[in-house]
Amino acid sequence: MQTFELPSVQRDFERRQSLISAGGRKLRRAVWDILYQGRSITAAIAPFVEQLDYSDELHGKSDELSITVNDADGQWRSAWYPGKGDRLSMTFGLEDGPRQPAGSFEIEEIEQEFTRDGGAWLRQRLWP
Repeated sequence: MQTFELPSVQRDFERRQSLISAGGRKLRRAVWDILYQGRSITAAIAPFVEQLDYSDELHGKSDELSITVNDADGQWRSAWYPGKGDRLSMTFGLEDGPRQPAGSFEIEEIEQEFTRDGGAWLRQRLWP
């Protein structure tokens, strides 16, 4: 099983880049693209994505995609709320490099978690 946590890699990108720049090497940023019901939603959801986990399982098991978004503004509880059974697909890779298709997934489970300060997270678990 391989698990990728792409947004956490991106959060540390600038710090790591400054450390490596002194050595003359350049890091490439991890990138991903999400299609929801056949339309790209990457630009719209990227500012809200807290964590994106993709598990590429070996034979006999389903791959899994989990997306956690920050919902402090509440839009994921109304207009942007995904529906069970909706379809997503994802590609990922490194900037300036080839993209790897992760496959097509169906929303199976939606979890919500609220914080004391009014913030919220919405986690979607998806399977092919």
